[in-house]
Amino acid sequence: MIEGLRTRGRYVALVFWASQLYLDEIEVFSDGLSLQDVDISGGAFVKSLDVFPFASFARLHIAREASHPVALELPVDVRYNWASGLPIYLDLPEGVLLKGPQPAEVSEIVEDGNTWRRHKIDKARVLYLQSELEVGTVRPARIVSQDVSSQPGREQMLEIETISIPRAPVSSKLRTSVAFAFFADWKVWPDAVGNYKHMGFSVFAPFSETDIRWLFMKGHSLTPEALEMIKHAKAQGLVVGAWMSPFNNNALARSAKSGPRAAVHHGTGSASATPCPRVYMRPEGEGPSEEGEIAQASMAAKSGVEFFLFDSEPDWGGTICTCGNCAKLWSEFLEKRGAAPRTLDEAWTQSKLQGWPSGAHSRLLQEFWDEFYGQLWGGFRKSMASAAEGRTVTIGLYNYPKTSDLKHQYMGGNHGRFEPLYKDGIVDFAAPENYLVRTADYGELMRSFRRHLPESCPMHPIVSCGAAGMIGCERSATDLKHRLYEIFCNGGQGYHAWSISGASGEDFRAFAEVNAAVHPYEDMIVSGKLIDAGCFTPGDSSASANGITDGKRALVLISRYGKSSPAKAIVRINCSKLGFNAARLSLVGQTRNVVLKDGVIVAEFDGTPDDFVKVVCLE
Repeated sequence: MIEGLRTRGRYVALVFWASQLYLDEIEVFSDGLSLQDVDISGGAFVKSLDVFPFASFARLHIAREASHPVALELPVDVRYNWASGLPIYLDLPEGVLLKGPQPAEVSEIVEDGNTWRRHKIDKARVLYLQSELEVGTVRPARIVSQDVSSQPGREQMLEIETISIPRAPVSSKLRTSVAFAFFADWKVWPDAVGNYKHMGFSVFAPFSETDIRWLFMKGHSLTPEALEMIKHAKAQGLVVGAWMSPFNNNALARSAKSGPRAAVHHGTGSASATPCPRVYMRPEGEGPSEEGEIAQASMAAKSGVEFFLFDSEPDWGGTICTCGNCAKLWSEFLEKRGAAPRTLDEAWTQSKLQGWPSGAHSRLLQEFWDEFYGQLWGGFRKSMASAAEGRTVTIGLYNYPKTSDLKHQYMGGNHGRFEPLYKDGIVDFAAPENYLVRTADYGELMRSFRRHLPESCPMHPIVSCGAAGMIGCERSATDLKHRLYEIFCNGGQGYHAWSISGASGEDFRAFAEVNAAVHPYEDMIVSGKLIDAGCFTPGDSSASANGITDGKRALVLISRYGKSSPAKAIVRINCSKLGFNAARLSLVGQTRNVVLKDGVIVAEFDGTPDDFVKVVCLE
């Protein structure tokens, strides 16, 4: 495609507009030109061929009102070793402050007409910055490697733009959080609780992945600081949370060591590379063993963690399981139900012929696995509740319910259905994850989940920190903001964001803006119902409207995604379906140019992405 290309450009960029892309191999033919022959001196953006060797962006957005994190790009062996980090020099302009970590040395350097304060940081993982400059000011900054022997000239030039993130109120009813690193990285954030609270999050979640095991089970040198931070967060009125990854492939592999037992696929009889899920709950398995994952979560609950998101993602690569142990338990299950004997494979074949969910075989197969998952997560619930000694423990499962659950599809042992877990009091809220759904389609998907869930069940979708996420369809901080509004206007009572790359300053501004905007409507968001279809009639097909109501007020989102031309959208209101006469309209958040006249909403869109969504309250 580019054969014969001749260019004097410093870079050739291959840009793919896709949310996920896997390239097995890229070959660059240089006609004998070696890397050492490439001259990238002078005004080069970076002095290495890694365009972003330290930070994910060329421009960092840093707030005046609060410090917030800038997560560095870390090799895997560094990321998962709390005690390690990158040896760097951080060169900052006057007026931009490094709040954490504490530098080993600070000096002043002048180079290429720039005067910088140089911070020598021996183990950099996450930088916490704050600006004293005027909003909109842009200044150059730089990160340089200290390791000149193995990484000569490894350098990244940056621009730092000062932004404003006004204080957002914290809701006592909506559950919102963002997580991005291990506790070892949070502890170097000066006044982590205060700065986090500044942005309006209600769930303070500084613990993730292996933190639970090492801080609360094993007793680490950081444990006293963790306990003090828990105490401080609670004193500030925040709920203390944690992300944990129990019941995953590694835990299953460890559980199978005392007696390997591969999962077996339905229909084919072929063995999976992953063990049967039931090995996890054997007495010696990773679930109930003395220092297993149930014990770890229980110790965290005993230590004061009260809100848990279990990111459980075992992968069998097919529908399972008909191993000998499952076959035996299946026979006992049928006998207990008074059902006619048949093998798992026979039931599976019949379920395919009858179709899910109408066939009796399908229902029995799913109930067979629902029972196991009830025992699994019920084991966590019972132990954690006991350890908490009367304090409330809230549990949610990442990506539960799944879209397969939403569509009433049989999950074949890979997962249990969400509804039985909720009805039995084992999980407390739904946490669907739909990173790869376009924001333009996201609201309707949220409405589908809301209709599928029990009426009393809170819904806290998982999002991926917009501009820093890189794994979903939140293409920018603006897109993230629209997704958050879609959640609250379509039946959600919170959200939880995760990105191992960290949230950007623009992301934190979006989070804070939405947290502040929806705070006055928290009662309606918690108790409101979806507005019936047909309540709103747009004057043309380019705009749409939906929302929630408590019978006296309505929170309405009007959208016009992907339309770059300015336009005036008219939305007619059917007040009989709305349940009250809409006499007054209030603008929510940064919404502008929307009026209500004679039962008609008139919204003027300017065609910019920031104006694709407008949120109003009708009374």
